[in-house]
Amino acid sequence: MAAYSDVDERKAHQVIKMDGLVDELHRSLSKNLSSTIAEHGDPNTESLLHILFISRSLERIGDLAVNVAEDLVFITSAEDIRHT
Repeated sequence: MAAYSDVDERKAHQVIKMDGLVDELHRSLSKNLSSTIAEHGDPNTESLLHILFISRSLERIGDLAVNVAEDLVFITSAEDIRHT
């Protein structure tokens, strides 16, 4: 939001770079939670599933932030960096 409100292309590029970290954290958490759920059919399964859904939602928010950042780069430099 700061990159967009400040019309700061440098911040927009930082947002785009951070998306890979968010994706990796989500992937790692999903793998670990899935393994735990598969191995231990215990009362914690419901809580673990909630955490998994929260992680997926946060990852999706990161994807949407990247979309805004890519639009900002296009607005400021007329460079289309989507799908690169």
